[in-house]
Amino acid sequence: MVRIVFASLWFVVFSLAAPAARSDEKIDLDFMRTYVNRDTCRASQQNYLACISSLQVLMASLDPELHLKTQTTSTDFLKLNQTRLALNANNITLVHRNREASFGDKAVDVELSQMREFYLENKRTQIDFRDTFGAAYYHFKVASNDVIDDVLQHLDRTYLQKLEPAKVETAIVSAINEFIHVSRDPHSDWRADEEFEKSSSSKEESFAGLGIRYVPTRLGATIEFVIAGSGAHEAGLQTDDTIVAINKTIVRGLGREMISSLIRGPVDGPIDLQVQRRDRTLEIRAYRREVKTPVVSSSTNQIGGHTVGLIKLENFTYNEGCEAIATELKKFTQQNIENVMLDLRGNGGGSLTITECIAGLFIGPGKPIAYREQKIGTTSPTQMIFYPPASEGSAAQRAQAIVKNEVEVLMAEAGPETIKLPEYQAYLARLRDPAALAALTRSIELFDHGISESTSSGQQIYFGKLAVLIDAYSASASELIAGAFRDWNRALIVGQTSFGKGSVQSSGYTRGRFRLWQTEGLFFQPSGLTNQTLGIKPHIEVYRDLKASIAETYQLRERDLFLFPLEPRNIQHLIPDVGSMNQIDVRADCLAAQKTSELYSTLQPSRWRDMQVLTAAHAMLCSN
Repeated sequence: MVRIVFASLWFVVFSLAAPAARSDEKIDLDFMRTYVNRDTCRASQQNYLACISSLQVLMASLDPELHLKTQTTSTDFLKLNQTRLALNANNITLVHRNREASFGDKAVDVELSQMREFYLENKRTQIDFRDTFGAAYYHFKVASNDVIDDVLQHLDRTYLQKLEPAKVETAIVSAINEFIHVSRDPHSDWRADEEFEKSSSSKEESFAGLGIRYVPTRLGATIEFVIAGSGAHEAGLQTDDTIVAINKTIVRGLGREMISSLIRGPVDGPIDLQVQRRDRTLEIRAYRREVKTPVVSSSTNQIGGHTVGLIKLENFTYNEGCEAIATELKKFTQQNIENVMLDLRGNGGGSLTITECIAGLFIGPGKPIAYREQKIGTTSPTQMIFYPPASEGSAAQRAQAIVKNEVEVLMAEAGPETIKLPEYQAYLARLRDPAALAALTRSIELFDHGISESTSSGQQIYFGKLAVLIDAYSASASELIAGAFRDWNRALIVGQTSFGKGSVQSSGYTRGRFRLWQTEGLFFQPSGLTNQTLGIKPHIEVYRDLKASIAETYQLRERDLFLFPLEPRNIQHLIPDVGSMNQIDVRADCLAAQKTSELYSTLQPSRWRDMQVLTAAHAMLCSN
């Protein structure tokens, strides 16, 4: 349908407490002050923590030995007067500290990341922390001095004025992003153009690395599994080993991207690892080898007297991902395989367009797979959808007006003779089709609530039974697929509750060589629920191994990673027939009779020796 622009359409603009940026402006200390200033820092306890965290990040980038020191006026919670975290800004001073930590009654240099970890992992003491932090915040709120600007001025005179402009930008962007992550949204930030382009492009299909799948844990990076023939395999690394340090860089507290950047490098290059294996600490030298990550891999096996197919999708960023899955499904169809598993474990997501295409392979075209909050004004004009405003009638009346206008414009432009041609008549028939009019009316209804719809595309190839495998590291697009298939009663979901990343981001303002990547809002499943911080809950919860590994039982999700994650909500009031969704069921007596645990130890090949795979295969045989 041709999009029609109505001049009376209003716009809702989403911002992050900073003025609109222009591409010809630079990022400097004055720009940072639009975020980190006395007024914003006083606005809430959350903002105050964001300001202190932002200053810490800025100082760490300028001088590793530079800290904020504070003296608290209330209870000395965890001896915070001896740490970096400033709870009482009225007494903040800049000091240099010896980075060697000591213990007992002596001062302990507590990293900000450690403080966050304490906050996140010790739920019982969070109330105490908030009470203590609250007292310090209110002390700052009524203080007459502007210590925040004093600190910024000192950093400018002592450090920033001596640095090259590019380094100043990098340091300040990191500090601003820290403020945004804590005060507003952990998924919005400023990114350099080259970083933005990298995040928007497909991932590499091969690279030089160790050849492991790992998960960040309390101690470092705990290995989920080791690829046979890889550098890690050659070096003797094992499942459940925890990499504590990489080339003397402590891994604890680092994110996946930073850990991966430490691992990757030239082929055959050495990597010195410090590894914790149960109660032993090992020093291991490994060598990088080329690691190939196929877009899609598949295999079949005989389980319970039936041939079962397994398709593994690494992520949703490869442009050929949908086509590759379609190819495998066609092979399964030719073999009359009627039980298939789609493995999305460890799959962090990717392109929405590819997600829509993959969904269509299993449920056909035109079905809603997700709704998303549409913050009009955050995307370019060519991406916007324009509808008449509500003042011009009901959604049905506006839909009819759009179709009527489209028909009139087409007939006027084509002329009386051309309009009689079959292709024109077919197009007019599609415009007037009641189903198309109903779909347009529905889109306008959602638009009135700031919601847009993502639907499956492409033709359905596979019609048999389906199970989707997920774990704590299945996120974003993986969760859209699992949630949609669950709601449409298309697939059994097996494994562990997913990560819980249910927000959508897009690029916004530019400033110099940086671009603002910002959250538009939440995604919602066809049922109107969101997976934000909640994840997708499987029909059957089961670990990968017969005896759960450390990597599986230590599962950091969206809610665990951030002090203030985006909170969930739902739009079920906008969704008709919710009661008919998510009704797929498995006969418990049938599943128990399969004796999955006994089969686990004997099944070949080893990639099928997987409790989630076996449980999913048996569950399909026992499903309605």
